[in-house]
Amino acid sequence: MSTLDHNEPDDKKMLAPHGPKDIDASAGYEQSDVKVTGIVVFLTSLAIFVAVCGVVTYGLGKLINAELNREDGPNTKWTTDADARIRSLNDAWYHMIGNLVAVVLALINFYLRYAQGAEAAVKPWGVVLSLVVVGILLFTGWKGWEMVYRHHVAVLDAPGQTSSEPVSPHHGGESRRRAA
Repeated sequence: MSTLDHNEPDDKKMLAPHGPKDIDASAGYEQSDVKVTGIVVFLTSLAIFVAVCGVVTYGLGKLINAELNREDGPNTKWTTDADARIRSLNDAWYHMIGNLVAVVLALINFYLRYAQGAEAAVKPWGVVLSLVVVGILLFTGWKGWEMVYRHHVAVLDAPGQTSSEPVSPHHGGESRRRAA
């Protein structure tokens, strides 16, 4: 086996091995990560991590909310009327479901790249999945904009107003002064 020589023809060029020949590569990085059990262990560990983080976050939120309710009384800013009003908006459902679909497609894309290698997974499905996720995120961003600016979700327009009170949008001609 010869080392890389720029004067040799292309079909005879061979690279030197990457290190001494006496290294045991039977349990090396390249061989152990392509096994299906490694992928299953990774995905299971990821699911357990997400579940534990979710439970801890939920518990901390409950503790913080209970302490705030004890000190300040119940929170009236987010009432059941506001929740019902938001849930009745189609834009809110499109926004939520679209974002969930985008996350699932991104996880599928990640799995394909992890399992097949970046180069094999990118052409053509990796590019297609990435473009679909970008399109979904553009759509859900637009729907989020509509919820805030058109439906006034989580927006207080007047002092003392609660978020459960619907607000009629202001049209340009209502507040114009008339010339004398």
